[in-house]
Amino acid sequence: MPLGHALSFEIMNKHEYSIGEMARITGVTKKTLHHYDRISLLSPEGREENGYRVYTVENLIRLQQVLFFKELGFSLKQISDLMGDPSFELRESLMEHRKLLKLKQKRLGQLVKTIDLTLWELEREGDLIMSDLFKGFDSSKEKEYRREAREKYDPVLVAQSEQNYKNMREDQKKAWQEKLDACHRQIAGAIGRLPADAEEVQEAVGGMHRLFNDFYDCSTEIFRGLGQMYCDDPRFRATYEAYHPKMPEYLREAMAVYSDRKEKS
Repeated sequence: MPLGHALSFEIMNKHEYSIGEMARITGVTKKTLHHYDRISLLSPEGREENGYRVYTVENLIRLQQVLFFKELGFSLKQISDLMGDPSFELRESLMEHRKLLKLKQKRLGQLVKTIDLTLWELEREGDLIMSDLFKGFDSSKEKEYRREAREKYDPVLVAQSEQNYKNMREDQKKAWQEKLDACHRQIAGAIGRLPADAEEVQEAVGGMHRLFNDFYDCSTEIFRGLGQMYCDDPRFRATYEAYHPKMPEYLREAMAVYSDRKEKS
């Protein structure tokens, strides 16, 4: 049963939900719900005498909002700040989500068509129409993205990273890449088995962060932004999907959790 139908059915027939029911209805693991409770992002309405969490329809709707924000790339800290703002209004938020998701849907649809066209051109071994290969990538925003990148990431750090990498011997580069690959494999191996905030996953994500710091001062802000880029940039996305089809989103969440925790520590 689709999530929307399942949610409607459950709301019509129940008023309170155990954590197990919340996990079944929404697809969010119990461990993740525990984490959301710990950071006060989604706390249950109450507890039974035995200490078990009791959730309500309002909790379900709030969780839906959290998942919408996550889908749009917000970190848990950003989501908490937004939804904790006294001016936050549910209907207005839903309308904004709908608008952004429709735009994303349109762009993803164009990217799928671009992939299909590229595959067709390659299979027939004809001449590639180069402009067709980049439909769906918003070239009109290219200058804006570059400007934002320059503002967000210190050009000195970028130059420092490139220089430090050039200064490494080939065997050092190979060893560094093997360590990063090991982190990636550890994270990919946890998908479907552990939530993104699990200790094993966070240990591997921390390894990634330490490796990046070999080249430049990789702040939590930059690190979180890299996680989003791994989802948005088709080249990085393809790299991580080679490890596991669900890895880009999983890695983005894991890196956001790591960054949130580092900022609070």
